[in-house]
Amino acid sequence: MFLPEKVINWECFFVGSYRLETPSMATYSKGGSIFVIAYGSIITLWDSRLNVIDYSLPLIPNDGTVKHLAFTNDLPFLVTTTERHLSVFNLLTCTIHHLAVDPKNSSSVVACNNERLGEVTFQLQFIM
Repeated sequence: MFLPEKVINWECFFVGSYRLETPSMATYSKGGSIFVIAYGSIITLWDSRLNVIDYSLPLIPNDGTVKHLAFTNDLPFLVTTTERHLSVFNLLTCTIHHLAVDPKNSSSVVACNNERLGEVTFQLQFIM
């Protein structure tokens, strides 16, 4: 039986940069309207339709490189981690909503309250 090769096409619409920095992490929002790129300890929020930076958010404290970026499901929050810190940004106000730091321990706990489902979930992560 002959199976045709699957053809994948893509097209580059834009190439951008930020202060000649090297990006460390990137992600899209759930709806795809916001593209987030981390450059060291700076997080840039891009309008994915217009290909322009809307905001840049500095990590506080800014002593690390962003290792992870994740949007919450239905809320306007962006979760970031560095080697030692976890930060949650409110994207409506472009401010830090929550900051968790424990320099004496190598584990962290993240709690998420999902009002729609009526449940609270926890995730325990060990950072090596």
